[in-house]
Order: sequence, then structure tokens, then C-alpha cells
Amino acid sequence: MSQECSSHSVESSSPPAAARTYYDSALHMMELQGGSFVRALVACYYVADEPNKRMLRAAFATYFDNYEGRFEQYRAALAGSAA
Repeated sequence: MSQECSSHSVESSSPPAAARTYYDSALHMMELQGGSFVRALVACYYVADEPNKRMLRAAFATYFDNYEGRFEQYRAALAGSAA
């Protein structure tokens, strides 16, 4: 599939399977794809005790929900490509 970008043609293709990033959780995806704030949020989450984890999830639900949804889409795509 190619995209036209002004007068240049850019080929877009998926990287080889070995070069793709594997995510084992939504938190892992947040670490690798998130900006500096999201990465700091994950670092806090990893060291928090359970009550503070709940507090972080409640305070920043938008971030956690977004990446959990993205992770579910990622897992569904993996399952679809394995079939």
C-alpha cells in the first residue's frame, strides 16, 4: 500500500515479525509508547502498594483505560494473525 505525500510516494508496510515489539501487558505498552508523563505514571504504579495503585488508577483512569483498550486491540490482532 502506498501513500502519496506531495510529490513523493511512500511505501508503507509492516515490519518483519521478528522486528515487531511484543507487549505483555497494558503497562508494558504504556512504558514503551507513552510520553514522559505516562512513563512516570507507570513507574509510580510499579512501586505503589495496592491502595495507592487503586488511587492512581482512579485519578488517571483515562490513561489506564486508553492503554488497556489499545492492549486488547493488540492482543486481538495477534490472535487474528495466528489463525
